Amino acid sequence: TTPVMLPSFAAGEISPALHGRVDLAKYQVGLATCVNWFIHPFGGVSTRAGTAYVGEAVDSAMRSRLIPFQFNTAEAYVLEFADQKMRVIRDGGYVLEVASSIASIAQSNPGIVTTTTPHGLANGDHVWIEGVTGMAQVNRRRFAVTGATASSFELEGVDTSGWSSWISGGSVARFYTLATPYVVADLPLLKFVQSADTMTLTHSGHAPRNLTRTGHAAWTLSTIAFAPGVSAPGGVSAVPSTGGGSTYAYAVTAVNDESGEESLPAFVTTGPASAPLGGGNTVTVSWSAVPGCTRYNVYASKNGLYGFIGQGSGSFVDVNYAPDMADQPPQQRNPFAGSGDWPGCSTWHDGRQWFARTDIGADSWAGRDLGILAGHLFEDRQIDEWAYARDPDSIVWCVRSDGVLLGFTYLKEHDVYAWSRHLTDGDVESVCAIQEKHETALYLSVRREVSGRTVRYVERLRSRLFADVTDAWCVDSGVRYDGWNATPGRTLMISGTGFAAGDPVVLSASGHSPFSAASVGRRYILRSGQSQITATITAYIDPENVDATLDYAAPEGVRATAVGDWALAATTLSGLWHLEGRNAAVLADGSVQPPATVVNGTVSIPRAAGRILAGLPYVCDLETLNIEANGGAGAPTLQGRFKRVQEVVLRVKAARGLAVGPDAGRLTEIKERAAEAYGAPTLLVTGDERVLVDPSWNSNGRVFVRQAWPLPATVVAIVPWLEAGE
Repeated sequence: TTPVMLPSFAAGEISPALHGRVDLAKYQVGLATCVNWFIHPFGGVSTRAGTAYVGEAVDSAMRSRLIPFQFNTAEAYVLEFADQKMRVIRDGGYVLEVASSIASIAQSNPGIVTTTTPHGLANGDHVWIEGVTGMAQVNRRRFAVTGATASSFELEGVDTSGWSSWISGGSVARFYTLATPYVVADLPLLKFVQSADTMTLTHSGHAPRNLTRTGHAAWTLSTIAFAPGVSAPGGVSAVPSTGGGSTYAYAVTAVNDESGEESLPAFVTTGPASAPLGGGNTVTVSWSAVPGCTRYNVYASKNGLYGFIGQGSGSFVDVNYAPDMADQPPQQRNPFAGSGDWPGCSTWHDGRQWFARTDIGADSWAGRDLGILAGHLFEDRQIDEWAYARDPDSIVWCVRSDGVLLGFTYLKEHDVYAWSRHLTDGDVESVCAIQEKHETALYLSVRREVSGRTVRYVERLRSRLFADVTDAWCVDSGVRYDGWNATPGRTLMISGTGFAAGDPVVLSASGHSPFSAASVGRRYILRSGQSQITATITAYIDPENVDATLDYAAPEGVRATAVGDWALAATTLSGLWHLEGRNAAVLADGSVQPPATVVNGTVSIPRAAGRILAGLPYVCDLETLNIEANGGAGAPTLQGRFKRVQEVVLRVKAARGLAVGPDAGRLTEIKERAAEAYGAPTLLVTGDERVLVDPSWNSNGRVFVRQAWPLPATVVAIVPWLEAGE
């Protein structure tokens, strides 16, 4: 057998039409299949991160459009445009209005919420409820309002009669919503351009508008007035110094001190008794002041036109100045006065805003076809939307017309352009990217089927950067519980006479007071490196001390030692109402759990964990092209010859859970657990993983790699050990 080195995958998925072009340099770094893996600019491939559930779209029955509003990294928003409505998303959640405190929630059909003060809600509003003690089923959920009175409302279509009783607390807040003129059919052709904190929206069926913000929940959408914002001077008069037989006409404009913008003109004419100017005869032009303006331009009439004659601060004396007809006062002329004239797009160039009507123009730009190697991805389909995620991997994310998300890794200076496909349990309909701190965050609008109905969710692609396997996010539309301590100085310690399974211990806190009578029955995990223990509280002593029993024997590293690495553990994860009835993939403290069905918004796991992630599963498939000898020009080809791969070496980075084989039907899982301590998750592997695969003679000699678990993996090279026949 002979090892064949596949050191890079920088060409991504290549069209079957090019599978015979072994002469191409891109063939040597191409793939036959790249599904839910993306290509790094350096040539390696990683399984994509999953998505976090942000919230249900404005109207699940209608398609939405996501648009980025980026003022700076601290003021970055995603705007969801729906049918004549706009909502705002910030930091992975919808922006809400000021909340009202809840006085009670009735167990009734439908449920009735009463607030401590008038809530200002109206029927049809969407509200967010959280912080309730007792009726936990309402927490962190969106509801529609009906039957609204001044201080109460019904939860439309929600029967709370069988839920836990409300005990205390909670708040309700309306989703901030701005009215817009754009119906669903307008959204695909809605164009936008932003300058500072003002976004211009254009559509050929609507007058252009400016969208501005003064706060997270304070936005204004106003029609653009194509006229100066500076008012024309008032009280304009023109008084001649002597009588006579001529008349003179003038125009006066105000100039804004800060912006330099000039107003429209105010006109004035002297009486018919004015004497000819010159020889000591003058006309004094006066006007009232305009706020923000200390300079005023004066124009005199000549043959019916006005030319500049000078500038004054409150008045101007004309001594027969010759008008400069090359400098005339502004005129109000709106080229976008009505339907049929409205611009379809806008941009900024050289400090000026430009408008154009896109349906009468011509496109003469000739660009490089960067999809030529992956033409199969675009046959009978088109790209509806795209968004560029610069950091960290320079990927253009594209929404295809059939709901498939395409990734295009592009690095011009290194000639890297590689396509990949990304599938989820549903269809992606809109995408946008905004910069959030050191990474570019990608937001998606996804259509899914849940509980027999079509729903649309906004979701955010999670970061691919993580500290360890417990922090990885490899499910879609996911929700996570995180009970691990994140505050330095807060520690827990177990003490006692024995540390075997079932032994009684005292659990003590330092730097915080986490315990109460309600703590009985709760579990805490204490961890030091790979040494960890779970203890169940049996009795309350005081806010810093409780009695507990050990669920299993405590390793030396956590005995009578204060540790800051601890978690309040759980055996259930709630907040999954949006996936009700669906089977979810579950990862708990880095260990894969059996698939769980979402019931009443909750999944259960067999063993308590401090971090639980659940969401829709997806499979990541990677397949090489037919292996070709890389011995250079003149080397005999392997194409058409029978060959078999008996062993594969995967060079991986932070990987776990991979299976390898000659095709998708014959895969061998890589065995990875080695010296990890009991209770600790299997560590991510970086280095070479060697696996014996199911060998068979065929004419392809391909290697197929699959990640079927909610775990991360990066492959930087594949080395198949190949035996070739005649």
